[in-house]
Amino acid sequence: MGKHAFLILAHANMQNLINCVKSIDDCRNDIFIHIDKKWKDFDFNKLKQIVKYSKLFYTKQRIPVYWGGVSIITASLIALESASKQNNYDYYHLLSGQDICIKSQDYLHNFFDTNKGKEFIQISDEEEWYKKGSYKLKYYHLQTKNSFFLKCVNKVSKGIQKLFGVNRLKKLDIEIKGGSNWASITDEFCNYLIQNKKTILKICGYGYCADEFFFQIMAYNSKFKDALYCINAKSYCEISNMRYIDMKRGFPYLFKEEDFDAIMESDSIFVRKVTCDNNLPQMILDKLGIK
Repeated sequence: MGKHAFLILAHANMQNLINCVKSIDDCRNDIFIHIDKKWKDFDFNKLKQIVKYSKLFYTKQRIPVYWGGVSIITASLIALESASKQNNYDYYHLLSGQDICIKSQDYLHNFFDTNKGKEFIQISDEEEWYKKGSYKLKYYHLQTKNSFFLKCVNKVSKGIQKLFGVNRLKKLDIEIKGGSNWASITDEFCNYLIQNKKTILKICGYGYCADEFFFQIMAYNSKFKDALYCINAKSYCEISNMRYIDMKRGFPYLFKEEDFDAIMESDSIFVRKVTCDNNLPQMILDKLGIK
């Protein structure tokens, strides 16, 4: 069995991050964490005391990450590049600090060995995603930084750009695809993304929520389309990226204790999103026999 890299984008709450790390702590795994630069009081030593079996790395480069902005893509690429410089891993799993692995590590490694070479990227078949892409990618958006003022500016700017027929994508021969920005990808696709950072930023750099498109566009418009585990998933809860995500009850829905059975009985390998605000994370760790 080969080694796997787990890449975690963490922005707040140490206990959530500890739960995530505990669920993937295994001698066959290396863990790489990008700590949001806005997290000023992060205790780097505390997490090292938690990890028993994996090798733990922090990305040297840290950036402030804002919802909806290109910074999420940049942080993802930082983590991917940090891991790829360390080793040629069989798989790179991109997670958030509010994710937990819900299967044993033996199950996880057996599954990815059986499906070696497949790319686990959620691509929606809904026409809505093309419409979202047309709005979120074809116009220039200022990076919001969660600013209400900038959101208003973007709304006015979009109307002006629409009036003048602005379309950033019209000269790009690509098909717009979107879906979840959390994925499990091969070493070959990881290197492809790193080698094409300029292309990714050209397509997504001025977009809004463009992290919901960059994996999908780069895979679907390349040879990696043929390696996708499942194309055109009907919903986020399908297993195309092996993440159990509920977008019907929230954006995404925050799972609770009463969702435990459905989560553990699913075919997914990770669940998003869970927090220590309820007992669900501990219930999952207990079920996996993790202390």
